[in-house]
Amino acid sequence: MSTINNGTKNNDERNKCQECMGCAALGIGLLSVLAIVAGGIYHIYLSIAGLAGVSNGDIRKLCNSSAINATSEYTYIGDDPSEIWMYVLMSLIFVSGGIGNTAKNATEVKEDGSSLTISEQMCALHCSAILFGGFCGWGWDQIWNSGTCLEHNFGNETLMTSARIHFYIQAVVCGLIALFDIILIIGFIGMTTYDKCRQKTVDSPRVTHMSDDHRLRQVITGGAENINGNGKDQRPGVYGASGTDVRDTV
Repeated sequence: MSTINNGTKNNDERNKCQECMGCAALGIGLLSVLAIVAGGIYHIYLSIAGLAGVSNGDIRKLCNSSAINATSEYTYIGDDPSEIWMYVLMSLIFVSGGIGNTAKNATEVKEDGSSLTISEQMCALHCSAILFGGFCGWGWDQIWNSGTCLEHNFGNETLMTSARIHFYIQAVVCGLIALFDIILIIGFIGMTTYDKCRQKTVDSPRVTHMSDDHRLRQVITGGAENINGNGKDQRPGVYGASGTDVRDTV
């Protein structure tokens, strides 16, 4: 009776522990989602504040190669007028919207009730990767070519900060998609190699279920070349071949 009570008590404790772990995992998941949503809202606010703090025309008047001279107290590396303002605006509209659209497509259900196929999801993912990659290159060019023009002339750190955040998000997304593709390619090569090796092993001839009598026939008839994959002689009429009785003598 004591053993039964102890077993019931252990099961109850195990169930409580599993419930606690489930609640903790659910709480961490909810907090993570809330943190991502809050970070996204703050990122949008930061981008809008940076865009509202200065106009695109003012930036292009001062942040260009023709406005830089020996007496300038700020630097600008690019040849063309700065496009940092447009980069932040376009990233906010297309890239942030593209990430949300990609997530929506991953969980979208067709009109007939079926979900998107793997090929359709992969196509959407890589189309998004092309978009992210293009914006990532544009951001790299604008951020590192702007020098100290924005900070010196406008004191607008918010626009540069939001531009860097956009760039890092795009770079991380492109890196994750590239890593996913590399894993798929390695997995495909591994599976193909495994299937070829397995097929060679299946197709290769081998002697199976060879009894002592068959081994004796192999010795008498001159070697393993006369034995097929089932352990039977392939040369009828030879001593020890299939259909010939081997009689024991005393």
